[in-house]
Amino acid sequence: MDRTIPLLAVSRRRELEPYHLFIAASLALSLGAGLVLGILVALSRAAGWGIEASRPDLSAAHGQVQTWGFLGLFVMGMAQRLMPRFSRNPLRFQRLAVPLLILVLAGLLSRVVAAVWLSGHAHDVAVVGAQALLLVAAAYFTLVVWGTLATSQARGEATVWFFLAGSSILTLTAALATLAAVRALVDETRLLPYYLNTAVTYLFLGAFVMAFIGGVGSRALPVMAGLSRSERAGRLAAVVLVLSGPVLAGALLLLEYGVGDAGAASRVAGAAFVGLGLAWGTIVWLSGVLRPAANRLRPASQAHGWLVRSAVLWLALSAALALYLGLDSAVSGRLPGALALDALRHMLGLTATSLIVGMGLLILPEFAAERLDGRGQAARSYVLLLLLNGAAVLRVAPSLLGSDLDPEARSLAQAAAGGLAEVALLVFAWGFLRMMLGTASVPGVGRAARWGGG
Repeated sequence: MDRTIPLLAVSRRRELEPYHLFIAASLALSLGAGLVLGILVALSRAAGWGIEASRPDLSAAHGQVQTWGFLGLFVMGMAQRLMPRFSRNPLRFQRLAVPLLILVLAGLLSRVVAAVWLSGHAHDVAVVGAQALLLVAAAYFTLVVWGTLATSQARGEATVWFFLAGSSILTLTAALATLAAVRALVDETRLLPYYLNTAVTYLFLGAFVMAFIGGVGSRALPVMAGLSRSERAGRLAAVVLVLSGPVLAGALLLLEYGVGDAGAASRVAGAAFVGLGLAWGTIVWLSGVLRPAANRLRPASQAHGWLVRSAVLWLALSAALALYLGLDSAVSGRLPGALALDALRHMLGLTATSLIVGMGLLILPEFAAERLDGRGQAARSYVLLLLLNGAAVLRVAPSLLGSDLDPEARSLAQAAAGGLAEVALLVFAWGFLRMMLGTASVPGVGRAARWGGG
């Protein structure tokens, strides 16, 4: 039996499915709020507008919309689409799909409203309420994943381990984020505590998102590279992720609350970064993209493969940086600096974005239908390749340069990176939505009914 994730769909006409809504919502949140807030904050710093003086958590709201809104919703939507296919189990709790989406949207919109318009006690209460909604959504999603996969015939496969680990990490992440919001409410400050916020960021990006990337990448990408899958190494990487993330969070919690020796806690955090780096490096190795035995992509999909290769290369660089920072912290007893951690988290975020775009072009039925209709996609992929890699360089390099770069120049580079990412996602969203509306029929109306024109 073929147990790979198919790279080509055969049906041009499909009923509207939950993943359509999740992906459309993720793109809308990123384009309409997440990237816009990031660009606004960067331009404000460069031009001295002083927006952050009155709205100090705009940057945090930008980060949360990009992580939870864009990456989180995309992962949730694709997970619900892919789990029944590789597990050979029907998706459990399917009726939770729409409530799950509503909870995430309500939480993130509340977060944006709080950052942009509210102040004082109303702001803090809205932020806590937003985090509580996201916590419930995380628990819902974990229930769906465990209900579908825990009893699956494929439960011994690495992909299942990655998905189970990732969904569990998401619930832990949401719980910590709620704790951080409550702490900010009690302290009467609009800024989330630094160590708690760092723990939430790396649990989400480094463990949750990377677990699902590992699950899909270790299954589908070796096919592209002409290699066999390594289930044992994949299971080991999933275990290292699910252990390293909480250990990092625990060490940062000790630092946040001043419990125990700060140097020892920093060394534990460094060891956790080493574990995360090793897990990410294993995911790179398992994908086989950087050590191909063959190129199994069809000619019409060759251009998309370069997007995937660039994303995997960025993940390899992220793993190397995490290993370096982690070893340095483990030896010195000091956490990495804020700019170094900023570079790493944006490297991870842009890695995930590039991989989402590249794999989306390869496996989403909408783009497969476009290829079946004979429409060329190479030009779009090469444009996306330039835009996303340009955004990655402009966003990561200034932070890696640290204090050697003028703050105004750093802010301008960050704004330019956000602009390139905005254009890239607009290009991707236009292609996806155009094909989705042209090929998806409305359930209950009949397969001849269409959303939009042909």
